[in-house]
Amino acid sequence: MSRRGKLTAILAAIVLALLSGCASRVAPRDEALADGLAGLQSSTGRFFDQLQLVIGTPDADWVSHAAWYEETRTEIAALRVRASASGVTNDATLDALALLDQSVAELETAHAEGLSAAEVPVLRTLFDSQLRMLVQLEAAKSRTPVAEVLP
Repeated sequence: MSRRGKLTAILAAIVLALLSGCASRVAPRDEALADGLAGLQSSTGRFFDQLQLVIGTPDADWVSHAAWYEETRTEIAALRVRASASGVTNDATLDALALLDQSVAELETAHAEGLSAAEVPVLRTLFDSQLRMLVQLEAAKSRTPVAEVLP
């Protein structure tokens, strides 16, 4: 299996792990966390839009997108702090954010080595799935009965 195939398989496994790791007992909804996740989802969509436009040119090189990676890692770290600061169990969200951080690191490594035009849509779909799951998890917390929220 090629390195690209392995990357795709790893990212797909991460998405499946995220989907299977959603517990029924979760922390209450955090509006700031939900807003941060929505912002991260938007930023990631713009990143892949831009990358798709320039793929195959020097503007697609990792160096041209290094700032996005740094900003994204910083945002994920801030979201992890926010999710852990609630004082109640928020394991599903924290685990999902850790996996997202790992996915970003793996994407950055692959990007530094060079991405193909065929890989960008696949990677976009995988990241969109991860982020959509996180946004939906946070939204579902507002619909969770109090008895299920508290440990």
